[in-house]
Amino acid sequence: MKESDRGRLFELFVDGLGDYAICLLDIDGKIVSWNAGASRLMGYTSQEVVGRNVSLLYAAEEAATKPAMGRKEAVAHGRYEQTGRRVRRDGTEIVAQTVLIPLHAVDNTLLGYGMLICEPTSLARTAPTLAASGKLITLPRAKRILVVDDNAQVLDAIGAQLTSLGYRVTAAPDAAAALDILTGPGDMDLLLTDVVMPGGMNGSQLAVEARRLRPGIKVLFTSGYFEVALVRDGTLDAGTQILAKPYRKHQLAQSVSEALSNESDPTR
Repeated sequence: MKESDRGRLFELFVDGLGDYAICLLDIDGKIVSWNAGASRLMGYTSQEVVGRNVSLLYAAEEAATKPAMGRKEAVAHGRYEQTGRRVRRDGTEIVAQTVLIPLHAVDNTLLGYGMLICEPTSLARTAPTLAASGKLITLPRAKRILVVDDNAQVLDAIGAQLTSLGYRVTAAPDAAAALDILTGPGDMDLLLTDVVMPGGMNGSQLAVEARRLRPGIKVLFTSGYFEVALVRDGTLDAGTQILAKPYRKHQLAQSVSEALSNESDPTR
């Protein structure tokens, strides 16, 4: 499938979500895209809102502070969720659930935000209370994983699987690129790296440098070579956690979860 066809298919999918307002924001909160669901829920056409700040969807007393605070929280925690008042084009107020997710480039540069707004039917009975109190609901920060693999197709596939599992993913094609990311700003919870890579530094050596730069980072190795062979030739220490290729999504999910929750980290 051509890239243009994939893009069009995605647009059709997003516009087909008639019960959900889905839009993209730039780093300052200006609306850059607006789906059909957003038009239905909020009453604005895309021509009326694209280029305007998302604060127009907030009550007057909240517009100056709440949108910016939400963006700040989203960056800090990987995701921000709030249930509160939103203002439609005709001036009527609704109680809606808003989810805001920061969108980063490969080098961890903030590009903008993805925002979803929906009417939380499960919260209908508590809507008056929430509207009056402006109660905020924030979720724990999603874990960020640095994935390193010299095979671009594998890198894309792992990234897509981890994203679908709720993780934030930063990808690097080699150890040098990974080190550039690790020396930059932003959190990083797990290094998921191939063991055998070109360029002079293998995954084990990268892990040593990663721990030096980020002492609290966890490490999970992946390789198409047999674990026993990697231990025998000294590339990895005995007892190191390694995910053997090929693997299924549930195996990836389990290994990543175990690596993140392992306090002793046997790869050290």
